Amino acid sequence: MTFLNWVQEAIGCKVEDERTGMIHTITGGKFLADSPMWPMIELTDDSGVVRFATLDRFEEMISVG
Repeated sequence: MTFLNWVQEAIGCKVEDERTGMIHTITGGKFLADSPMWPMIELTDDSGVVRFATLDRFEEMISVG
């Protein structure tokens, strides 16, 4: 499964940032500079702020639903 296919299936799932306790919803994904070497996951918090996380950073988060 490619990264973008996985992202499409994961949209709507929630993850928690252990460092801050904030809950984010996966809302998309993209490649930084259109390079498959830099996949980024788009996360949106409850207040609508959009952040992008690298796969390494995303792996540190906890799935909550």
